[in-house]
Amino acid sequence: MRKRAVGSAAIGQFVEWYDFVVYGYLAVTIGKQFFPATDPVAALLATFAIYGAGFLMRPLGGVLFGHIGDRRGRRNVLAMIILIMGAATAGVGILPTYAMIGIWAPVLLLVCRLLQGLSAGAELIGSNTLVPEYSDPRRRGFLIALTSGFSAVPPIFAALFVLLLQNVMTAGSFTAWGWRIPFLPGGALSLVGLYMRHRLNESPVFEEAHAQEKVARSLFHHLRDRGPLRPGLLHAQRLYVQLPDGASRYILEQRAAVQQHFLRRRVHLDPRIRLICRIDGEGSRS
Repeated sequence: MRKRAVGSAAIGQFVEWYDFVVYGYLAVTIGKQFFPATDPVAALLATFAIYGAGFLMRPLGGVLFGHIGDRRGRRNVLAMIILIMGAATAGVGILPTYAMIGIWAPVLLLVCRLLQGLSAGAELIGSNTLVPEYSDPRRRGFLIALTSGFSAVPPIFAALFVLLLQNVMTAGSFTAWGWRIPFLPGGALSLVGLYMRHRLNESPVFEEAHAQEKVARSLFHHLRDRGPLRPGLLHAQRLYVQLPDGASRYILEQRAAVQQHFLRRRVHLDPRIRLICRIDGEGSRS
């Protein structure tokens, strides 16, 4: 069951982050499809603004679904999270464009991105809670770092997939409908993750707490009792560890629209940097 929990967390990380980053790789094409063509620069900026909106939802997803998981159990919440992400990503792939329904196209795109951000934040909290509750205390830090480091794989996979499509399709076909293809596997992969998570039992830690009728307190109660200093120090430590990750992601997302040669460089560089940062920074603290 421990291996099943780690595998479930790993596939969840893959689905969540593949779905989340593939939008950045296709920003220029998405801008052409979902915003008026009269001002390409404004369309690109609006595309990235919608992309950024997903990041704003991540803390809310972590707080909301983390609390629900503490009260109702990890398994069902994690299954719900991966379904939300898969449905939102596949939804982007089938949305009508601005030419078809006008202003409702970017509105629906924004809704999908908000749902993606919500589930991505919830996945980070849920996976990093489920794995340690199943793990041997001596290997807990390593397994958390391993599953977190698995999020370095989706960017390389998404980059190769987009690069392949751009090379085998004509520019006109890719702009017209080929850009939708990378979003569709999100729905299929989420079903795989759903199957894996439904095969899990609740973690022993949760079942023990549930048997003793221990009710989890909300985040706001903890902040009221302990003040903001301790959570602030914790997040400052994570910022130090994950700053290279965020910097490389920001550079990619701002330049994802440039050309294919940047994707090639990204494929070789970024995942190795992020994986080293996560395993060295988080795993060594176990």
